[in-house]
Amino acid sequence: MNDHVFVRADRAGFIDYHQPNLAFIRASRVADLVRYYREEPPTDARTWLHDLDAVSAWVEKIQRRGGRVVFFREPAADESLALDEANFPRDRYWDAYARRAPATMIDFRDVPEMKALVLPDTSHIDATDVPRFTIALANLLKSLKLVD
Repeated sequence: MNDHVFVRADRAGFIDYHQPNLAFIRASRVADLVRYYREEPPTDARTWLHDLDAVSAWVEKIQRRGGRVVFFREPAADESLALDEANFPRDRYWDAYARRAPATMIDFRDVPEMKALVLPDTSHIDATDVPRFTIALANLLKSLKLVD
């Protein structure tokens, strides 16, 4: 089933979606996410935000020591994005925390280059897009002065 996942000797992993069973891979990914949300329903937004107070304290401690913390919402598309939004609506979860988080919050939907990535299984980029994704993320972090 994971014959499309490759890990090199340097531990870099890649997913090859140029496979004849792409429809099966995609359907399996979506079914797994449906099952996950059914078995692990989300905490209500108010409790979720309250629980993140501890995370904010950790972030502040890291940043007082000179570190920089970034929370990054990786790309999702189609059924996966719809399921994520149905369970964790951006405005009530991500954006609500972003308004008070001491960390930098980056959602892929705010990065034009990332919205253009193709996600064959609705959740992962194909190995051929890894360089484009990496460059887009690196350029974004540079533009935000988070890296040199």
